[in-house]
Amino acid sequence: MKIASTFGVLALYTSTAMAAYCSDHVYYCGWDLLEKGDYQREITEAFRDAGIEDPTEHQVQQSLFYCRDDYHNGVGYERTCDKCNDGGSGSDYCDSVGPVSKWTAKGAT
Repeated sequence: MKIASTFGVLALYTSTAMAAYCSDHVYYCGWDLLEKGDYQREITEAFRDAGIEDPTEHQVQQSLFYCRDDYHNGVGYERTCDKCNDGGSGSDYCDSVGPVSKWTAKGAT
């Protein structure tokens, strides 16, 4: 029982820590995710899912990613920017695009 309680508390702290800096359906620059936490694995998986097997350092740092609905779903690759910009309290954005609205799943309101 004590072990189960310990794992439950650890899971709570882990999910709370992730939620503190990766908000659901918000876009983040690669450099921003890497500064906020250990997102290297999620970034690598997002590139792989997009068919990019060996991203350059520019792609890692200057690409735009969206935070999916929870920690276990990771982040998704959106696009690579010439320069990816900090959006402050909103989503980060590419120079050529400007700030983007929150990502919405197909069929979501």
